[in-house]
Amino acid sequence: MRHPIDFRVCKKPIAATVSVAQNLADTLPNVRVFDAAVSGSTGSKGRSAPRKNGSTRVKSCSDNTSESSARLSTKAIGKQIAQDINEHMKEPQGQSKFGCNWHSGEIKNKHVSQPGCMHENEHLPREFSLKEMTLRFQCYNTPRAHEHFRSPKHIRSAVALDCEMGTAFDNEPQLVRVTLIDYFTAEVLVNNLVWPDVNMAHLNTQYSGVTWPQLKQAQRDGICIMGTGIARLQILKYIGPQTIVVVHGGGSDLSALNWIHPIIVDSHLVEAAYQKAKQEQEEADRESAEAERQWLEGGPGPSADAGKVDERKEKKKQQSSQRGKLTLKSLAQERLGRQIQTGRGHDSLEDAMAARDLVHWHVLRLLEQAMEDAAGDV
Repeated sequence: MRHPIDFRVCKKPIAATVSVAQNLADTLPNVRVFDAAVSGSTGSKGRSAPRKNGSTRVKSCSDNTSESSARLSTKAIGKQIAQDINEHMKEPQGQSKFGCNWHSGEIKNKHVSQPGCMHENEHLPREFSLKEMTLRFQCYNTPRAHEHFRSPKHIRSAVALDCEMGTAFDNEPQLVRVTLIDYFTAEVLVNNLVWPDVNMAHLNTQYSGVTWPQLKQAQRDGICIMGTGIARLQILKYIGPQTIVVVHGGGSDLSALNWIHPIIVDSHLVEAAYQKAKQEQEEADRESAEAERQWLEGGPGPSADAGKVDERKEKKKQQSSQRGKLTLKSLAQERLGRQIQTGRGHDSLEDAMAARDLVHWHVLRLLEQAMEDAAGDV
């Protein structure tokens, strides 16, 4: 990540990475560099507070250095900074100007209008402070008991969950809405907007359906959950370690809640397994029919090789289109005859209901199949 850094010695602001500035600080003992994204605002002597525009101020630490080193030539410092930055920004030899060293894949149309997104030899992840990692990514298991539980009757046997996420300033998903319903009664247990814990790049309204006016109005009305941690506590009022949680593609939902639960029924995985078993059965039936035909005709027909080629093409086509068939929107239309996600963005309540009904469809199918098998045995 590149940070605009104002060294107070250059005529123009120079875009450089913190690593470059840190390398420079190692060679110049009278200069300290603090990353505004990590150190934050400090009031201690010898440190500098981040500026409003996000840049980091480099300040002389004369208390810890000699007077002679503190009076280094401004021109010499500026020259050293420029050389270090130019060396850092220099493209690696043998690399294409439009190459992207950090990402695999090829350019489909063999033409790009702008240089690649990255030109570094090493792919370094973003650095987080311990406090930031704890706040953003610390996950919590479902507790056996909780201070907010009024009585065991609040714990449900099964629930359906759906969340909507926006995009935080660091491109990480951030919870902005959470919905929890009872699986058996369809009672709405939690259905609230969630005020983000961090600054947001955008609310991803196209998919989340959440806007800033909605969040601010919910905050004024006192119905907005203030932060991911409180949202997690709200749903844990109704969930115990033995509660079945129904989701659709719920990995992102649980990650947004920083939550680990032992019993998850994911309708996406259930449907994927069902479609895979169905395709395998159809393929086995085709092979059986082909073997029977060959046995009756005394050998393979003249178009056997062509038939195998067509079969491989058809199988590849089915695999490429399988992902689209596993979306909640397409499954709700196919299995439930219900149209969802037709408005602006998603509705987490609508999606939670659809995930619950989709799992219920598979439960009923399994029950019917078990009854048919039992009747056949008799």
